[in-house]
Amino acid sequence: MSISPFASSFETFVRQNYRRMLGSLTRAGWSEPAGEDALQIALLDTWRRWSEVDYPRRYTMKIAMRMLLTDKAKKRPSESVFDEEEHTDLPVAADLAAAMATYTDEAKRVLALLRTLPEKQRIATALKYDGYTPAEIAEEMGIEVPTVRSHLRHARENLEQALGLKRGEGKISRKGERWKTKTTS
Repeated sequence: MSISPFASSFETFVRQNYRRMLGSLTRAGWSEPAGEDALQIALLDTWRRWSEVDYPRRYTMKIAMRMLLTDKAKKRPSESVFDEEEHTDLPVAADLAAAMATYTDEAKRVLALLRTLPEKQRIATALKYDGYTPAEIAEEMGIEVPTVRSHLRHARENLEQALGLKRGEGKISRKGERWKTKTTS
C-alpha cells in the first residue's frame, strides 16, 4: 500500500518539527508528558485541517499552547492530561526518551532557570529562543508587541539576577537566535 502525497507531506512535517515543537513547550515550563499530550492532540487537529493550514508549525504550536494554557486553569502544568504509562509503546515516546537522555547538565540548569520565570515571561522567552519574532510571539500569546518586549526584558533581568550577574559584570544578550551570557569589561 502506498502513502498518499497528503499523508506523506504531513508525516514529513511531523518528523521535521516534532522535537522542536515539544522542546518549545518544555522550555515554556510544561512537563514533557503534558507537552507531548497537548502536541499530539494539536497534531490531530492539524492533520484534519492539513489542506487549509498555510503555516502548520505555527498552527500546531498555537493549538498546543492554548490547550496547555487552558488546561493550567484546571490543574498544575506539570500534570499530564493522559496516563503516560499507556503511551510508552508509541514510537514517539521512544524518540522522546532518547532526546531527553541527551540533555546535558547545562541544558537541565537552563530549563530549571526558565521554570523560575513567571508564566508569560517563560512562554515569551521559550518562543524567542525558538526563533519567533516579537510580532509572532504577540500573535501566539494574544498580546501586544510592546508587552512581549516587556516580558522579554523582565525575563532577561530575572535570569541575570538568578545567575548572580550584577550590573556591569555581564548581561544576557538579546541579539541572535539564542541568548548567551556575555561579559563586559
